[in-house]
Parts: sequence; C-alpha cells; structure tokens
Amino acid sequence: MKKAVIDLIASRMVEDDTELTIRNEQHKILAKGEWWKDRIYPYYLSKMKGFLWTDSNKIIIDIKE
Repeated sequence: MKKAVIDLIASRMVEDDTELTIRNEQHKILAKGEWWKDRIYPYYLSKMKGFLWTDSNKIIIDIKE
C-alpha cells in the first residue's frame, strides 16, 4: 500500500517550519509551503511516489497522478 502525503506530514520528519514541495511525476512543482498552508492541503490524500529530505529542513514529495 502506498503512503499518502498526510502520512508523511504526520511523521516526526515534518515540523511546523519544514518547507514542503509537492511535484507531479514530471517533476513540475504543484505546491510549495509549510504543511498547514492552504496550497498544500489539496494534496494531503495524494499517493506518494517518493520523497527527498534535505539538510535545510525541506522535503520534496513526488506524487502519483
């Protein structure tokens, strides 16, 4: 079973100041911001293809379309 974006948000990896970047399968940026921002919310239930965590408190999430 693939995890949804909300599962990653609920993990300890994501803090209030963590910047999330949501991308589609072609790596086009769909949304960017903290987990609680309105522009991230529509992707909460999207299935993740994978994610990349950076040392600068940023997570890039690739979703399946």
